[in-house]
Amino acid sequence: MAHHSAEVANALLEQSGPNGLDPMKLLKLTYLCQGWMLGLYDIPLIWNDVEAWRYGPVFKELYRFVAGKHQISVQLPSPSAAQFDAREQHLIDQVWEKYGNMSGLKLSSLTHAEGTPWYITYHQFGQNSVIPKSLIRDYYSERAA
Repeated sequence: MAHHSAEVANALLEQSGPNGLDPMKLLKLTYLCQGWMLGLYDIPLIWNDVEAWRYGPVFKELYRFVAGKHQISVQLPSPSAAQFDAREQHLIDQVWEKYGNMSGLKLSSLTHAEGTPWYITYHQFGQNSVIPKSLIRDYYSERAA
């Protein structure tokens, strides 16, 4: 079952400990969770659309919660308390393990690289266009192979 982007962000915040995460890092990690879930299982983890903003892939609804904040260490408002199944939780744990030690800027450079879903969408359809889930799926599926 797909979740709200804030629910996945909250799971990542739990992993981060008391210091929390800066907004850029939280946004990019949440996006990576969506990408890997689509790429590995062809199932969206998040039901919100991700858009190709100037500074990368962004869940608009999640951005509204974190905009203007320096560091986020408290749970974000979300429509419900997430109930992740074992596969979903394992994927979130794996994303944290692989990318959690990277800075927001490093994660940003990974998600902005030429050939990424953000890059393709931003350059073909323009700023703020929705990045198709199929494009995200195909990109991460190729990385998993």
